[in-house]
Amino acid sequence: MKLELTNTKAWKKLSERNIDTASKIKVYEKLGGAYRFAHNENEQVFNKLTELLKYAIKERKSLREEFLQPGEAVTIMQNGKDLGKFSVTSSTNNGATILSQDGTKEITLKSFNGKYTDVKGNEYQIKKISTERVIYEIETMDHEVGMAMGQLDDIIRNATELKSKIGTTEFNMPGWIQDHISQSQNFINQANTGYHELTKKK
Repeated sequence: MKLELTNTKAWKKLSERNIDTASKIKVYEKLGGAYRFAHNENEQVFNKLTELLKYAIKERKSLREEFLQPGEAVTIMQNGKDLGKFSVTSSTNNGATILSQDGTKEITLKSFNGKYTDVKGNEYQIKKISTERVIYEIETMDHEVGMAMGQLDDIIRNATELKSKIGTTEFNMPGWIQDHISQSQNFINQANTGYHELTKKK
């Protein structure tokens, strides 16, 4: 996504004047200044900033509607090979985690320009087949529960330590740390709220 001014000289002169931003925009547009907006390999020029904003909001809404949603069932292919059915376990604006139907394979995907790739850059083709959540049966309950309890204890310990390190004083936290915290919260929330949907084998 790239945004450029078509008349940078006019904007520079306006920036030197002691007027508010809204007035600068109005004068800039009256002088014939426009906005060049490049997105998804398409480039458009808008004469009004309000027109550009409407377009950007519409595009963002469209991307959210097209992207994978938690609980959806999909089929996935890679290099023409059918990898089978998967369920979307979590999703953000530009990424998702999917789990195979048998629960043995998990893939973290990133989405850009309609293409899905994993962390290594491998490309996948995704097709939605259902909005109904795929439910798995738990066959090795004792082992999985013991492992999950150990992992949850580790999460609690690390979260407590990290909370202590961060403290309560405001500062510029590195973006990658904030991103890790946000994703962890999202994953744990989804695991907790979705747990009742698992079917225990009798």
